[in-house]
Amino acid sequence: MNDVTHLGLYDIAMMSNIPNLVYLAPTSKEEYFAMLDWSIEQDKYPVAIRIPCNGVISDNRKVQNDYSNLNKYKIEKHGIKKSFPDRYVVDELLKENEITIDKIIEDIKEIIDIK
Repeated sequence: MNDVTHLGLYDIAMMSNIPNLVYLAPTSKEEYFAMLDWSIEQDKYPVAIRIPCNGVISDNRKVQNDYSNLNKYKIEKHGIKKSFPDRYVVDELLKENEITIDKIIEDIKEIIDIK
């Protein structure tokens, strides 16, 4: 969320420690209003909605997303475990944390159900 006084580069990092946070990023005006309606009506999760710095543009499509069933969305995160590695070989550290091309491709195939 950017404006004349704030630069929203660290919003995800800042809010990532909030337990059970649902972080939504709309791609259209219709999707934004659907997310906003859902976030106001529900009371199970804290919700943050990221609004693009250039605003949201209407694309006149009907929104198909139902945000009430969060279990249907698949999320895959890749990164180095929280630690303070010292004097490491980059390739070995990445392999230990399963950040390899083959593993990432395997995870993507699993997410989109490619056999």
